[in-house]
Amino acid sequence: MSMTRNDSLTQLARGLQKFDGWTANQVLQADWPGLKGLHLADLSFFRSRGDLPVQVVAQSCLGRGRAAPQGDPPLPARRGRPSGTTLPPELRKDAMIRERVTQAQQAAYAALGGAEWLRAELDRAARRMKLS
Repeated sequence: MSMTRNDSLTQLARGLQKFDGWTANQVLQADWPGLKGLHLADLSFFRSRGDLPVQVVAQSCLGRGRAAPQGDPPLPARRGRPSGTTLPPELRKDAMIRERVTQAQQAAYAALGGAEWLRAELDRAARRMKLS
């Protein structure tokens, strides 16, 4: 029974006991029959990373896909904000204040500057409390 590419790589990636502690070069030299299912690009990938453990190389090779270029597999795109763009915890505005007010009070709040005015007033009050 012949092995497909995925069969061969999956067996190597999961770590056959026969190859525990082996490098990719050692597996290539052992002429394991499962290697016949690999593509030429996969074999050159194994040769180029011959000093690494065979499980690591097989997992990387599985992630590359058949049509991937010869180089290293691309890193997955990092999700979320780019590093260094978030504020330190003490400066983040992540708490919310909700209060019920009258229409007139809401209009006055908007006229005074809304959230920015409220933040400035709270900061001013906090400074006064520290001085006392």
